[in-house]
Amino acid sequence: MGDPSTTGSLKMSSLLADRMPNQKIYEPVILDGPREEAGPMFFARHTVSELRHWPAERLKSMGAIPFPVGYCGQSDQYETKVWADVLKQVADAIASCDVITVIGSSSSSLELDSVQTLLHHYARKPVEVIKCFADIGPGYIWSSTAEHHSMPDTGARRVAIALGSVPPCHEFGNFSNCTHLFVHEHLIPAFFAVSGKAFAVPMSLGGWKLSHIAFHRLLDIETELCSGDSYRRMFDETGGFSRPLCFIMAELLTAVHLRRGIAARVYPGGVVD
Repeated sequence: MGDPSTTGSLKMSSLLADRMPNQKIYEPVILDGPREEAGPMFFARHTVSELRHWPAERLKSMGAIPFPVGYCGQSDQYETKVWADVLKQVADAIASCDVITVIGSSSSSLELDSVQTLLHHYARKPVEVIKCFADIGPGYIWSSTAEHHSMPDTGARRVAIALGSVPPCHEFGNFSNCTHLFVHEHLIPAFFAVSGKAFAVPMSLGGWKLSHIAFHRLLDIETELCSGDSYRRMFDETGGFSRPLCFIMAELLTAVHLRRGIAARVYPGGVVD
């Protein structure tokens, strides 16, 4: 005598095979609810204080950041911004800061050194670089264009530009008077370990690889590509999309350069800080 469970399965298979062509088999569907993504509704639904407690894996699962965002202290939420507004506000902060801090992975040392050199050239400010050994933990290498500085000045007016996955800035000291700019493909815990002015802009997937090839030509990119109306218009028409890192940095350098030019016209012959 055969196994009853096997016999039952064979009968069911025969029944399904003999069914009419227009008959449908309905299977149970398990609904887990709509999957959250890092879009407008996500940022409107969650506060920074709440997201500060989310693990990195859960934040990453929200997917790519589709547009620039800025932190609003009054609502304790990130709000949607446009690229030009974020770059202008960061350029204004650079114009009035005492020091610029560039933070990134030590594995991207060449790119970080290039950003340090270019920002120092354009902004005429001391530029620190913090090269992290990992995106968590305090291990890092620190350097500065200011020769007389041996450690970060935590009380300085600062603009911190975090490229890629980095630890929260409080790992490096109490940067209380700081404007943060995060450049990343997706959400990371460091976005939500802030209390002051902060922005996050989306970098294209693989942006580091593209920038590794192009970074030594950033000055040429700034003049050749970013000065081209057709190139900029291509991104303006898709304002919610991410950009490669080299383009983001070139646009920021352009905004800093324009900010210095405006200040020079307003205060002719004076020192532009």
